[in-house]
Amino acid sequence: MTAFHMTSRALRLLAAIPKIFVALLLVFVMLDLLAGVLLRYVVVQITDYFDLDPISFFWVEEVGEFGLAWLAAVGAAVAIVERVHFALHVLTHRFAPRTQQIIDRVNHLLIAGFGAFAAAYGIKLCITNSVLTSPGLGLNLAWLYASSVAGGSLIAIYGLGVAAGLVQPKAAVVGGAQ
Repeated sequence: MTAFHMTSRALRLLAAIPKIFVALLLVFVMLDLLAGVLLRYVVVQITDYFDLDPISFFWVEEVGEFGLAWLAAVGAAVAIVERVHFALHVLTHRFAPRTQQIIDRVNHLLIAGFGAFAAAYGIKLCITNSVLTSPGLGLNLAWLYASSVAGGSLIAIYGLGVAAGLVQPKAAVVGGAQ
């Protein structure tokens, strides 16, 4: 095995970490929401029927909020590197292929700029809100805002990767969307 091949394999494994994280987080959030529904509509009825002390399920909403914040931020970055964001080609398909490529790269530079902006302000929000805790679980709210730091950083890195041509587009899907 050459050093380049090992580096390429290592980079692929490294790039798979956010995808695995998003997949696991999606399952976790779905289970959390299912637990919330069961606790609210099944367990409450059972405890009321048998005149038992109610089971508190205040934590379900906060766990879901934290999970969905992370899912949205990291999932948006994964969608950039996978090139699965919705694209509407109204005018650009009429340009020469080279012009289309330039527009795509400039677009991804703007996306990278937005990611860097989100990450920078996410850091400020983490610092500002690090003294606050969530009302139900008592978790530090910096963990909530850290999702914008992680997602914004990944968006910036992946946007720059696409703009630099390191991430090649997948074959176009029917209808012109990428």
